[in-house]
Amino acid sequence: MRLLKSADYKNTIYNRVFITTVIAVLQIILFLILFVQFLEISVFVSVALYFLSLGFIIYLVGNSEPGAYKLTWIVIIHLLPLLGIIIYLLWGEKAPAKKLKDKVNRSIAKIEKCLTEDQETNQHFYADNTRAYSTAKYLKKATHYPAFEGTNVKYFPLGEEYFHDMLNHLSLARNFIFMEYFIISEGHMWGEILEKLVERAEAGVKIYIMYDDMGCLTTLPWKYRQELEYAHPNIKCTVFNRIKPIAGIVANHRDHRKILVIDGKIGFTGGINLADEYINEIVRFGHWKDTGIMLDGPAVWGLTCLFIEMWNVASDIALNPMDYKVEQEYHENAGYVQPFGDNPLDDVTVGQNVYIDIINQAQESIYIMTPYLVLDDMTKNSLMLAARRGVDIHILTPGIPDKKSVFRITRMNYIPLLKAGVNIYEYIDGFLHAKSIVADSKIGMIGTINLDYRSLYLNFECGVYMYNNPAILDLEKDKKDTIDQCQKIELEDMQLSVMDKAINGILMVFAPLM
Repeated sequence: MRLLKSADYKNTIYNRVFITTVIAVLQIILFLILFVQFLEISVFVSVALYFLSLGFIIYLVGNSEPGAYKLTWIVIIHLLPLLGIIIYLLWGEKAPAKKLKDKVNRSIAKIEKCLTEDQETNQHFYADNTRAYSTAKYLKKATHYPAFEGTNVKYFPLGEEYFHDMLNHLSLARNFIFMEYFIISEGHMWGEILEKLVERAEAGVKIYIMYDDMGCLTTLPWKYRQELEYAHPNIKCTVFNRIKPIAGIVANHRDHRKILVIDGKIGFTGGINLADEYINEIVRFGHWKDTGIMLDGPAVWGLTCLFIEMWNVASDIALNPMDYKVEQEYHENAGYVQPFGDNPLDDVTVGQNVYIDIINQAQESIYIMTPYLVLDDMTKNSLMLAARRGVDIHILTPGIPDKKSVFRITRMNYIPLLKAGVNIYEYIDGFLHAKSIVADSKIGMIGTINLDYRSLYLNFECGVYMYNNPAILDLEKDKKDTIDQCQKIELEDMQLSVMDKAINGILMVFAPLM
C-alpha cells in the first residue's frame, strides 16, 4: 500500500488551503474595487444602485426563504448596494447549480423505485401509535424512505465505543463496504480503518468511499482519491462537490452525512466523523462527546440506498441498488426504524420538520443533544409551547465551543427558552457534538442533523427515526447520565454587559450564515 508520507501529506493540504484562500480573497478584493469604482462614477449611478438594491430586497421579501435568512441578506444588501447582491447570488442563493440539481433528481428517481413500503408494517405501526405513525408517513412522502420492523439498534454513547464496533464489523466484511463521511482526517482512527479496508480489499471485498471536499479541505490533499484507489484495485473513491476557488453557489451544499454499510447487513450512522478528536485520541475543546448507532436488520436497506443515492451523484461509476439488496435477519420486539435523507435542493426542510413534529407530539418529556442551538422562530416556538403545556424539556449543549461566535448565538437562544420553562445544560467536560432527540421514552431520532441553519437548510443530511425500539431508552439514559456532567443554566446566568448585548445583537442578525 502506498500513501503520501506525513510531511508530504501536510504540505499538500497546506498548499491546497493556501491556494483556495488566496483565490477567494482576491475575488473579494476585486469585488470591493469594482464596488468603490461604481460609487465614484456619478450620483446617477449611486441612485440607480439604490433602486436596484430596493428592488432586490422586495424580491427577497417575496421568496420562500426563512424570515431570519432574508433579514440577514436584506441588511447586507442595504449596507453594500450591488456588492451585496453579487455576494448573495454567489453564496447566499439557495438555488443550486442546475447540473447538481439534475444529477440529484435523477439519482433520487432511480432510488425511489427500490424503496417499496411494507403495508403490514404500516398497519402495525398505525395500530401501535397513530400519531407517531403520522411522522413515518410524512417521511415516506417527503423522502421516499419507508419504516421497517425487525431491526435491532445498538446505541453508542461515545465515539470510542462506536469505533471499536466499527473495526470489528469491518473485519467481518465479505462482499462490499460503503463509506460516506463529511470529514476524514489522517491519524490513528483513519489509519486503523484504512488498514482494515486494504485487508478486506485483498480478500476480494469491493469498497466504495465518498467524502465531502469542503469537510476535508484542511484534512486531506487534493489527490487523496487517487491515493486511495492506488492502494488497491478493489477500492473506489469519489469526492462530493469538489471545491472550486472560483466563486459559485454550489459550495453552499455539502454532504454532511456519515454512513457506513457492511455487506448490506450492518449499518452505522450518527454524528461521528473519521478523525481522532471523535474518539478522544487527540484533545480538541476538551473531552469530545459524540454518539452513533449501529443497525442490524431490514432498515439497513435504507442506509444502503442513501449511500448509493449520493454516490451516483458524485461518481461516474453508477451503482445499481438492487445489486446490493440482501436478505436480512429479522429481530422481534424491535419497534420501528426509519432511515431517511434530507436534501437541500427540494425546498422541503425534512430534518427540521421531524424535530418539530416530535416536539409537538411529546406529552411528558423531551431530551435533546445538539452542538449548536441556532433556532428559527418555528422551532423555538414549538419548544416554548411544549414547555408551557407541561412537557419536561431538557436541552444539552457544549460547555467548550468549537466556534465562539456560534456559541454566543446558542446562548442568546437560551433566554426565551429558559423563560418558557425549558431546562438547559452545558457539558462542562468539553465539546458535545451529538445530534439526537427523545420524546416520552418511545420516540427518537438520531443522525447528522444539527439545530442550525446550515444543517437544516443547506446540507445533505441523514437521520434515523425510531419508535418503540429498545435503543430509545439507551438514548434517553445517556442524556440523563450526561446531565450529571453538565452545568445547569439559569436565567440569571444570562446577565450581559452592554457591550456583550451589542455584539450578540449583531451576531444574531448574521446567525443564518454561520
